[in-house]
Amino acid sequence: MVARKPLTGSLTVGHATRTRWRALVLCVALGLIAAACGDAAETGASGEDAGDGAAEGRGDQKSIIRFAFAPDPVMDYLIDTGTLAAFEEEWGVRLEMTSSWDEFAFFAGGHGDIVSMSTLDMPLLEEETGVEVVGFGKYSNTRLIIGTRCDSGYETMEDLVGKRFGNGNPVTTERLVGTIVGTLHPELEFRNDGGDYEVVFNDHPVLPELIANGEIDAAYMIPEFGVQYMREGVICGLYDDRAAFQVFNDLLLPDIDHEGLQSNMFVAEKEWFESHPYEVQFFNALWQEGLDLWHRDHTEIISLYPQHFSVETEEDIAFIDEWIQEHQFNTDNVYLDEAWIEGETSIFQLARDAALMEEDAPDPTLEAVERDIPAEIDMESISEFTE
Repeated sequence: MVARKPLTGSLTVGHATRTRWRALVLCVALGLIAAACGDAAETGASGEDAGDGAAEGRGDQKSIIRFAFAPDPVMDYLIDTGTLAAFEEEWGVRLEMTSSWDEFAFFAGGHGDIVSMSTLDMPLLEEETGVEVVGFGKYSNTRLIIGTRCDSGYETMEDLVGKRFGNGNPVTTERLVGTIVGTLHPELEFRNDGGDYEVVFNDHPVLPELIANGEIDAAYMIPEFGVQYMREGVICGLYDDRAAFQVFNDLLLPDIDHEGLQSNMFVAEKEWFESHPYEVQFFNALWQEGLDLWHRDHTEIISLYPQHFSVETEEDIAFIDEWIQEHQFNTDNVYLDEAWIEGETSIFQLARDAALMEEDAPDPTLEAVERDIPAEIDMESISEFTE
């Protein structure tokens, strides 16, 4: 079992902001990346070089995975407890991480082997870049809520017809909220440039304050930015305070036993995925460890990294911890199976039915990768959860 290091010293600062639209900046980002792009050898390893002889890489010569990920408390915990270092040493794989809020553009520019993104973004990435991608690991579901003042009396999107609706992420909000409206209230329409609602655009961190002050009537909002208002009973969520993934799973897909609508699916270029099975096993095993640690140590993790949850006071820390456990968006299991894949791809048909996607738009490619730890890997020496 890996010996955990004491957690001391300064911690990485960042917000746990996940759901946002990347494609709007793709053209600009690709231009900047192309201008800055050098030979792959200058960055440490190319995707092809990183996978050659991966199993033989254990020891002095390490295989490298280039991973772009927004600041995240579980990753910080893996680093600060020494878990990541122990996995890298035992497997002979090094995770070369780039902290980025725009993993989409980073990956599209050819600078990453693995990124996390919403499953809804995967077809758009392929459309914009012409690159085939594969989703092979699940981390967290879409946790945003449709927030409104608790004293408003609003319970569903039907009650908000003609009202001011805050939107911090135009394309993602239109697709997700539009699918909810189109499925549960088919006589109504949610669109950025029309429909049955007055859409007001502003930044995500501002939306809860606008709701609390009555400047807008509701918003598709990140709960961490409204912790104080939620704790004080000023802001509540529609649909019995469900997070977006719970609205989809409970109300839009009631006949399917599914926990999905991933906002952080681990995605790789198809060619890299197929030629790097060893690295894929390492990566999923590492994140399964991270998820197990999160579910066991969530209170400690939130207290250690409150900046990721936009909280400072003990009251707010305790509140967000309780809220997260009631709206557990981090998955139990990183590994996909066929039943889960069927449930996740069914969400795309809902979007098509609501005219939020083209009828012939493809489903994302999701691959079930079974856990298959190589015999030479001593997981008992590095994992806290092996039997």
